[in-house]
Amino acid sequence: IAVGIDGSLGKLAVYDPVAPESETDSSRVIGGIPWDTLYETTLPGQPRLVQSGEFDTAAPGDEIIYNYVLPVEERSNDDWLRFVLLRGEGNQADGRTWGVMATHDTGNDWTWISVGNVDGAGIDEVALVDENRGNLNIYRVSPELGLIRFFRNSASDKEWQNVEIGQYINDAVEEVVAVREADYPLSNVFALHYAGSDSFTDAFFAHNNPNPRFVFLADIGGNGDKEMVVLRKVRPELGNLPRLFVYDHGDTNADAIALREHALDSDNGYLSGTGAAVDGDGRDEFVLIRD
Repeated sequence: IAVGIDGSLGKLAVYDPVAPESETDSSRVIGGIPWDTLYETTLPGQPRLVQSGEFDTAAPGDEIIYNYVLPVEERSNDDWLRFVLLRGEGNQADGRTWGVMATHDTGNDWTWISVGNVDGAGIDEVALVDENRGNLNIYRVSPELGLIRFFRNSASDKEWQNVEIGQYINDAVEEVVAVREADYPLSNVFALHYAGSDSFTDAFFAHNNPNPRFVFLADIGGNGDKEMVVLRKVRPELGNLPRLFVYDHGDTNADAIALREHALDSDNGYLSGTGAAVDGDGRDEFVLIRD
């Protein structure tokens, strides 16, 4: 699933990276593997974010959430950004037919999104960060009402920078891992664990100086729960300090310990990444990207 910009408009597309050869155009082959575009639509404004998740257990397959900048004539009050939830239509999920499930307009400049099941109820929640205002909001999704906020944390001097939902602790629910700007002795790296009654406890917290900018999860130990990987910038006058940190939660795997800190490149170019199992050994690898 991807979004792109086409002038003042946008585009949403759903791709099948490994499609049945009999159903694809012969020109859509990469490395001998056929692929296909299952769905494509034009958006009335430039898109910012896109994710997928289980937002309606009565519908087949996962649903899609994305946002785009509203045209001026469609804005009301201070709301200028619209979230749209799409749901697959029909009795069988084929990725080709989608209908609007709900919309949600906002005036926040949300810069990061993550989706996961933090309360164990079976329907995924949506975590959003506005790094410019420092807001961290978490929403439940209702097929009828759309996004319903149940958690908010914000402070002008402790701005949240990034968020990801995943299985950091090996238990029944996923955690919200997030990083923020905060001076010592305040913590700026967190794993938030759902505690019921729309509240969270700090299952893990640490201070990282300089402040962290990005966080993702990867099961580098191969034991079912994931390690937290934090990226940060380091000012030149501080020398070649580590820019990548790995925080585990009870994982003593030797690889996890060896990769606990890494300097990367001295120009702070690596500020985004993800984790995935790419070689079939049962453990995740890091994928980092830079400008």
